[in-house]
Amino acid sequence: IFARIIFSYVNFGPYELRELVFRVTEPILAPVRRIMPASAGMDFSPMIVLLAAWFLRSLLFRLII
Repeated sequence: IFARIIFSYVNFGPYELRELVFRVTEPILAPVRRIMPASAGMDFSPMIVLLAAWFLRSLLFRLII
């Protein structure tokens, strides 16, 4: 997801690598994007996914311990 954020702002690197990153992350980001569309041209779906992953990680960690 971090690579996708970087590739969305800066156009560098091999095209195949960018395409791979977008294909891998799109199934994760698309459901969030459907629920929360872009606001003022900004896509906040990567931030929402990262926050949800952090929350789930901390919740699972607490349940295990």
